[in-house]
Parts: sequence; C-alpha cells; structure tokens
Amino acid sequence: IGYAVASPYVEGETPVSLMVISEIEAGKSLMLSKFNSVESVIYQTDFTRYGLLHEWLPALRTRKKRTLIVPDIVALMESKSQTGKAALLGFLTSLTEEGVVNIDTYGTSVHLDSPLRCNIIVAAPSVVVKDKRRWSAWQGIGFVSRLLPITYRYNHEAVAKIVKYITRREYSAESPALLSLTD
Repeated sequence: IGYAVASPYVEGETPVSLMVISEIEAGKSLMLSKFNSVESVIYQTDFTRYGLLHEWLPALRTRKKRTLIVPDIVALMESKSQTGKAALLGFLTSLTEEGVVNIDTYGTSVHLDSPLRCNIIVAAPSVVVKDKRRWSAWQGIGFVSRLLPITYRYNHEAVAKIVKYITRREYSAESPALLSLTD
C-alpha cells in the first residue's frame, strides 16, 4: 500500500491503483486508515463526484493530493442511486488512467487544460469478487482492470492472535504510516 501511495511521485509512470480484497472483518479498512495522515492522501468513506471535485479539485490540480483511498468501496457504492453509482464509477475509472478533462452535467462543470489524474486505493470484501452481477458491471466499464488486486487470508492461528490483539486493545498503541514524499 505504501508503494502505491508513493507511485504518483515516479515521473513518467502511471501511478499504481489497488483493490485490497479479503474476507469481511479482516482489517482492510484499518490497514488503509494508517495512510489517512499522509499529506498527499485523500481518505474518504463517502462522497459523490460533485463533492469530490468541489472539495478536492484545487489540491488535485496542484498535485498536493495524489491518492484517493476509499476504505469500503461497497459501502460507498451502496449509498448511491443507480445513476449515482454509474457516474461515480465512471469518474473513478477515468481518474485512474486517461484522466478527467471536461465534465458538464447538472451541478458540475469542470474544464481543465490537462487531464486530472490520481491513483485510487479501495478495499472490498471477497464476496464482491464472487458476486457475478456486481463484479461484471465493474469489469464492463473497466474499473477493476485499472486496479491491481491485492488479496490475503488469515489462517486459524493468525485469527486467534488478531482476536487477542483486539480484545486487549493493543491496536490503540499503533501509529499512522509515515511517508515523506516529494517531487
């Protein structure tokens, strides 16, 4: 994840976008939240295309913000209408590769001189990959093909250690990820 957050700083290369896939309650969101304090990261749990552009366009234009992290892509999508889902997924798909140049819709008008790009890192439960309807829709617009899938699973011993770690609240002593990124 740290390498993906650093990837927009590699000149002449397309930044790496990720989809972190694991079982429900496997710590995906907690893992991603470690990067919330990195200066170049936008960490959002819920937003619309309009909201993201309205709030973050200046920082994305100046490249002060270069990575968008969404700790639960399913929760984000389920909070939207069908039209809202399609618009947001299309926007995120464009943002990761070819870039966003012009948007003219009701309530949103953006015209840029050069394509606006950023990488995205999202987390999804593994049941999403098994949900043929949803996964096919995401594949159909090219969303998942732009994301490097990262999967993991815990064995029973690891699960026992994690439960002990949580019940003892040992996670409260953890510190955020520290990345010093410059051009």
